[in-house]
Amino acid sequence: PPRMRPFWAVSAREKNGRTDVDLTLNRLMARKRGYRNHFHWAPARTVPSGAFLVDLAGNKLDGDDDTVPGGDYVRTFMVDYDYPVADHIVPAGPVAAGPASLDVVFIENGDMDAPSVELVANYTLIHSGGDDSFGSGDVDVSALISSISYDGPSKTATITLTGALSVERYRLTLNAAGIADDSGNPLNAGVDQSFELLVDGISPIGALVSPAPGALVAVDQGYVNVSWDDADGVGIDPTSISIADVTVTGCQMMALRAAANAGMEVPAKTIKAGAEYLRGLACAGGGFGYTGPSGPNTVRSAIGVLVLSLTGYYRHPEVKAGADFLKVRGFESSRRYYALYYTSQAMFQAGGGYWSN
Repeated sequence: PPRMRPFWAVSAREKNGRTDVDLTLNRLMARKRGYRNHFHWAPARTVPSGAFLVDLAGNKLDGDDDTVPGGDYVRTFMVDYDYPVADHIVPAGPVAAGPASLDVVFIENGDMDAPSVELVANYTLIHSGGDDSFGSGDVDVSALISSISYDGPSKTATITLTGALSVERYRLTLNAAGIADDSGNPLNAGVDQSFELLVDGISPIGALVSPAPGALVAVDQGYVNVSWDDADGVGIDPTSISIADVTVTGCQMMALRAAANAGMEVPAKTIKAGAEYLRGLACAGGGFGYTGPSGPNTVRSAIGVLVLSLTGYYRHPEVKAGADFLKVRGFESSRRYYALYYTSQAMFQAGGGYWSN
């Protein structure tokens, strides 16, 4: 009861001359209906092993709060002066289709203060107003931010929008005075952070340069020149200007195999490069995609199985998964003879039940 004598409210005389306990900083703090007593203990001599703090009745301190007398009283704390920063947003680069949400990924040695991160008022979203630059004519579209949720383990804030962003250049600004970590350190040392995102819905245009369109040439120069123009100035992805896909690569690899069978010299690095490209098209659930590891069908998968088998990769998991895909899917294709050419050879190379069934 509150009127009971507080445990540590003792006088210097009652310490009986002991110097291992300093009670000069005694404070009493009312908490609920009882007392919480604070004391500073600075031992002047080594405390013997196994010693316990006891109350006046001789009861040992229940340090670890497990209702059993004894146990060390251990508490940890951290002094945190490091401020958090927003590292990047997802999506980060030019995108062809406007996202319906944005992720902000933070870097922080502890954790972020979730309420401040999830406060919509701490975010500002604007777009350029059609001139593809910021500074004049900008339009505040922060009203598009519907809600924000924060995931502690990944330190990621997901900004849910009212709908997909339209074609425009956007800038997302984080209010450093409002967002903090769980120690109270402000975002980016109190300096706002901004990230830009371009939703680009304008397709690039290609034009034949040489030979000129419609021209008749007497000598085949072995190549053509094509120019590409991206009207909005975003630029062309050089990796996209390629004829590489599963069908073209498969045809080339079959030709190289035939050349090797005929005794022609075929560089091993060329075969390896082609095989590694096809392996990169292998889908997680079996089969092979067209220009990436998705959208497998009968012909694409048969090409992958056959070519990799013929180039020495027949024991690799992508080949078995591709053969299993074909076995389950069965023969289906609108290009009958094209499909027969690859599927029959693919199942023959797979052997065993794949071929006999």
